[in-house]
Amino acid sequence: MQQFIKSENSRRDLGLDLVRFLSFIAIVFHHYHYVMWYTVDIDVSKYFWGWQIIEAYSRSIAFSGHTILFLSAFLIARAESTFFKTYKVILWSILGWFIFCLFEWSPNHAFWFWDIYPLIAAGLMTAVVLKKGTIKWFSKSAILLSVLGFFTLWIPFWTWPSLQVQSLFWRSWLIGDCQTDFADWPLLPWIGIVWMGYGLGSYAHQYKKENQQNWLKLWGKKEFIFWIPILVLCLPNMNTFYRIQFGPYFSCFSFRQEPWMFWSSFIPVLFVLRLCLLESTQNFLQKFKIVHFISRLKISTHFGVIYLLHYTVVEATKYFKFRVDGADAVLSFLVYLAIIPITEILARILIRGFLFFVPKR
Repeated sequence: MQQFIKSENSRRDLGLDLVRFLSFIAIVFHHYHYVMWYTVDIDVSKYFWGWQIIEAYSRSIAFSGHTILFLSAFLIARAESTFFKTYKVILWSILGWFIFCLFEWSPNHAFWFWDIYPLIAAGLMTAVVLKKGTIKWFSKSAILLSVLGFFTLWIPFWTWPSLQVQSLFWRSWLIGDCQTDFADWPLLPWIGIVWMGYGLGSYAHQYKKENQQNWLKLWGKKEFIFWIPILVLCLPNMNTFYRIQFGPYFSCFSFRQEPWMFWSSFIPVLFVLRLCLLESTQNFLQKFKIVHFISRLKISTHFGVIYLLHYTVVEATKYFKFRVDGADAVLSFLVYLAIIPITEILARILIRGFLFFVPKR
C-alpha cells in the first residue's frame, strides 16, 4: 500500500499541495464569514472557542487568495505542453465568472460583477499573447513576463486620478470601488500576480525542456544569502494582513495595501513556495501519510473545480441565517467544517461526469 501511495504522488509537489490546502481553509472561512455575517468585524469568535482558533488562523494567512492565484498561474504554465490546456482553464474561468455573477446579481449593479475569475481569464489570455508575441525576438520571454508582473505589483494604480474619474463600471473593473464594495480582485495591479506566476512557471518549463533537469529541486549558498536580508526587511510589516477588517471593508483592505505592505507579506509566501519545490522538502514530506492523502484530494488535483463549487456551497449556507451567539455559534461552526468535505464530494461527482472539460490544477 505504501509503495502505491508513493508511486501515485511521486510526480506531485507535495509541499505545494499542502500549502494550497492550508490556504484554502482560510479562504473558505473568509467567504463563509462574508456570506453569513456581512458586517464590520462581527465578533462571533467570542461566543465559541472553535471560531477563535479558525479566525486567528485565517487572519494569520489572510493573503491566501494571493498565494493561490500565484501558485495556480505558476503550475498552469509549468505543466503547459500546449496552449490548449491554458485555453481550457480560461474557458473554465469564464464559466465560473458567469456562475459567480448569478449569485451576486441584483438590480443595483450590472450583471458582470468583477472578481477573481475574469482576472484569471484576462491574466492568462494576455500572458499567452505576450509570451507568443515576444518569444520570436527574446528566447527568455517568460523572464520578461515575470519581471513585468513584478513591477506591475509595485504600482498603486488606485491613486491615479485618471482611473478614479472613470464610471463605476470601469472603475470597479480596473481599480475597484470602495464606496460600493465593488473592489474584489481589480485588474490593476493584480493581473501582475498572474503574469509573474505564469512567467516563472514558463521559465521553469523551458529550462527543464532545454537542459533536461529541474533547477528548482536544489539551491545553493548564493540563493540562501539572497533570501535572508529580504526576509529580515519584511519582518516589521508581516502582520499587516492579520489586522484585516471583515464585512464591506474586507476587499479594500486586501487589495489596496501600500506595495511594500503587500510585499512584506507576499515575499515570505514566495520563500515557503520555494522551499516546497526543493527535493529535500519533497523527500521529507513523503514520510507522512496525511500529506499523501491531501495530495490525492480534488482540492489538489482539480482546484479550479473545487473553488467554483465551494462558493456555491457557501452561498447555500446563508439560508441557515445563523446568529453569532448561543447555540448558533456552535452550529455555524459545524456547518463551516462541513463545507470542504461536501465540496470534495461534489467535485468527484462532477469530474466523473465531465472528465474531458474539467481542467486540472
